[in-house]
Amino acid sequence: RVDMGDGLILTEFQNRATHNGLYMGIPASGNSINMKSVSLIQYDADGLAASGSYYYDELTLITQITAPPVPQPGQ
Repeated sequence: RVDMGDGLILTEFQNRATHNGLYMGIPASGNSINMKSVSLIQYDADGLAASGSYYYDELTLITQITAPPVPQPGQ
């Protein structure tokens, strides 16, 4: 986390998940997802979130969920 001043906090996330459901019309692949994202939240004087934005790399996400399955040892 980085305090940007004026109540703005920038946070970087490491996201890990498995594509087990429909995403933007793409059926579940069972593929692993591993990507970074960032949020930028503005907090008011009481410490409550007043507004925010969330950013991530859609191309990385789509590439990972549509990639061919990786063969497992012994297969």
